[in-house]
Amino acid sequence: MVGIKHREAAGEEEPILGTFAGMVLLAKEAADSVEVLATLNGQIVAAKQRNILALSFHPELTEDRRIHHYFLVLVSQLG
Repeated sequence: MVGIKHREAAGEEEPILGTFAGMVLLAKEAADSVEVLATLNGQIVAAKQRNILALSFHPELTEDRRIHHYFLVLVSQLG
């Protein structure tokens, strides 16, 4: 388990704890249309493009619900 800084979900709070299964990383860089939400050691571990959220960690394996809340906010904005 590692601490991940996610600027929108975490704000000024402690880093979000992420549990990685096999340490799959999304990418080293992203297209302009992709918003990088979190990195770990310079690798992208969370990203968003329009209504798609991609995570390389498992937020459901911790008690920290900030990523889940962030997802619900995104879904509610779809209208």
